[in-house]
Amino acid sequence: MKTVKYLLLMGVSLLCLKTEAQKYKTRADSTKLNLEYTKLQSEISQLELNRKEAELNLSSFQEKAENSTLNAEKSSARNLDDANIAQDGSLHSAKIEKKSANTAYRDSRTEKKDNNSVQSESKKIRSIDADIRKKQKRILELDKMRTELVG
Repeated sequence: MKTVKYLLLMGVSLLCLKTEAQKYKTRADSTKLNLEYTKLQSEISQLELNRKEAELNLSSFQEKAENSTLNAEKSSARNLDDANIAQDGSLHSAKIEKKSANTAYRDSRTEKKDNNSVQSESKKIRSIDADIRKKQKRILELDKMRTELVG
């Protein structure tokens, strides 16, 4: 029973494997080659637009992250000052210190979120770059096949 399941699993996994890219060998295949070539070119141009958009987003995220870092530092410094004042033991100064601590905490959370946005957008740009490189590599392969068809 285990061997049947194993063989069935192996068969399904072999069917699911990605097949090798199409190879064009005859002149009759040139229209298919041209279709794939134009499709890849349009996908690359779309990816380049997405990359430019991501770069614009990244610059705004970086600016926002810098501002939130400054705000978090200021809040932390204010919290430290308020904590020193609250040491005198009055209820009013303790409430001020608590409010200041909450503000510093919120600002630090905002800073962390903004820095995560910067990292996420950078990762997105790297992913888009990798996709562009793959598609450009395939275009080079198609160019080689095209010269072989013509020659």
